[in-house]
Order: sequence, then structure tokens, then C-alpha cells
Amino acid sequence: MRNLELAGRSPVHAMQGMAATSHPLATLAAINVLQDGGNAMDAAITACAVQCVVEPQSTGIGGDCFCLYAPAGRGEIVAFNGSGPAPAAATAARLRELGVEVIPRQSPHAVTVPGAIDAWSQLLADHGTRDLAAALGPAIRYAREGYPIPSRCHTDWVKAAEVLAADPTSARIFLPGGAARIHLKDFTNIVAEAEACGLELPFSRTALELFRSLVERGGGGYDHSALLLELEHRNAPARLGDAPDQLPE
Repeated sequence: MRNLELAGRSPVHAMQGMAATSHPLATLAAINVLQDGGNAMDAAITACAVQCVVEPQSTGIGGDCFCLYAPAGRGEIVAFNGSGPAPAAATAARLRELGVEVIPRQSPHAVTVPGAIDAWSQLLADHGTRDLAAALGPAIRYAREGYPIPSRCHTDWVKAAEVLAADPTSARIFLPGGAARIHLKDFTNIVAEAEACGLELPFSRTALELFRSLVERGGGGYDHSALLLELEHRNAPARLGDAPDQLPE
């Protein structure tokens, strides 16, 4: 037990559920889900989605997902690997042809095909009680309405300002007006477009634009990606006479 006369953290105790993240808003979102009758998986994915918005320097919807889950009453732990693979054409041989010997952290070649959202969807289908739209609700609200930036996130943000400013897209999203604040319109666009079109989340038009940008900057390392081809197909403009729910071949 710690010295209660000094500043510090005390253990947390609860009877029906707990949640812990590195951001208060993400933790609160998880607790709200549990109080509303959701289970641990619902709460975890809701919290993670909020984290992607309110603490973007730590995680994001363009990343991976790894999960260890203990289903109630089963006495076992389920491991889920939601990591994203490298783009189909980004082989070691192809990168050497492009003159790439070392992959810098900010290089487009360091980007994998995102696995997080698909992992969330599968985990909810297998172990959750809510759908993905419900789990993403709090994150979408914070992305649209805004949220306070605590000192921990602000410190990281300011340190990364030079890196963010070097890329026009990063600067537009994370440094609007040159200040270290945030406007996550693209997050809500991806979700809203997917829901409106009845498509899976990774196949929205905003996602297509993001992947096209990677292709342009990647020097050919992404041009044969199966995901990119699927994005192109699903977002192709409909021909005159096509049924509304069909896309051209």
C-alpha cells in the first residue's frame, strides 16, 4: 500500500466492471458502455475507437489491432491478430529496385494495409453484443464536436509539430492554422460514407483517396495492392442505366 500522506495513485476497486486506458475520455466511453449493458468487448472497442480520435499520436484507424480476450465462463483466452499485411507489390526486391535500402518511419513504404477496423468488426461479431456503428458512435461524436487536449497529448503534439508540418495532409488535419489542434473530418467521412453506401468501412471514397495518395508517394510499391483494386472497383462511377445498388464491372 502506498503512503497516503503523499501524492500518488491508489488502486481502483469495482464490483461489476472496470476499464483502463491512457486517456480519460476513452476510459469514460468504456465505462458508459458497461453501464449501458454492453460487454467487455463492446467496451474495449468503443474505448479504442475514442482513443484513435482523442490520442491520435498513440493509435489510429489506419493501424493494426491485437487482442487477448477472456470470454466469460469459458476459462480460456482468445488471441486475435489484426495486424495489416504489407502491400502486395511492396516486396524486398521491388523496394530495392526503387532504391529503398532503409525504410524511414515517415516513408509511405512504412505503411501497411490497415487491419484495425476489420479486426474490430470481426471481434464484435464473434464476442460483442453491439454492431460496429454503435461502437464507433462516441468516437464520431468527439471527432465532430471536439474535445479538450490534456497536457500529456499536448506535449507529444508539440514535439511532433515539425514532422506533421512537413506533410500537407498531416498539417491540414493536425495543425490547422499552424496550431497544434485537431480537426478529424476524415475520420467521420470514412464512417459516414460507408454507412450511407452500405459498404464495409475500409471501402469508402475517403479511404480510396488516402490509398491513392500512398500509391503516388510510394513509387510503385502499392500499385498492385488487392485492397486498392477493390477500392477502385467499389468507388467507380455508375454508368447510365446501372441499378443504384450495382457498380460497373
